[in-house]
Amino acid sequence: MLALPLPTPLRVRATPRFAGRGVTVAFLDSGFYPHADLTRPRNRILAHIDATRPVPVERKRFATPRVSSWHGLMTSCVAAGNGYTSTRTPGRLAPVGFDFVYRGPADQANLVLVKTGNVRGRRIGEAAIGRALRWVIDNQQAYGIRIVNISLGGDHVSDGRASELDELVDLASRRGLLVVAAIGNDGAHQVRPPASAT
Repeated sequence: MLALPLPTPLRVRATPRFAGRGVTVAFLDSGFYPHADLTRPRNRILAHIDATRPVPVERKRFATPRVSSWHGLMTSCVAAGNGYTSTRTPGRLAPVGFDFVYRGPADQANLVLVKTGNVRGRRIGEAAIGRALRWVIDNQQAYGIRIVNISLGGDHVSDGRASELDELVDLASRRGLLVVAAIGNDGAHQVRPPASAT
């Protein structure tokens, strides 16, 4: 029999009592796709917002896969996917209690997906990230958003002074949002806004 890799919650020793029940997570990224691990058996995507325009708008249809959607799909499914497409397969050993093998630690959370930019070989700028984060702050109560995941890095390496984006992250924190920001994917380990916010 072929053994499956350990599910993420088991591997990181996540407490099953904390699986995102009653929590809405907003993801800011380059694009998204309504993967079955987010939409079945219950659609947990509350809204898909296109914040690439000067005034962000809700988009009902985003089911067409796009090259720019892979990163947002990955971040949202790794964190909050329920593993629906990875049910136990005959002939494979999965850990007991994990009927859906590849699920994330917040597999019961609701999601608000905020398309922040279009990645075509260039970074998504701080103005776009700020516009998307401002939308989340303004709509926090309407969707019950408690956590914001920003897997994007700003325009410039932080020099220790607060940028406008850093200040917006601080405002989000004061409003009760937990902001989780990536330090950057450039391999240089340089801190850029919004990860530079204090």
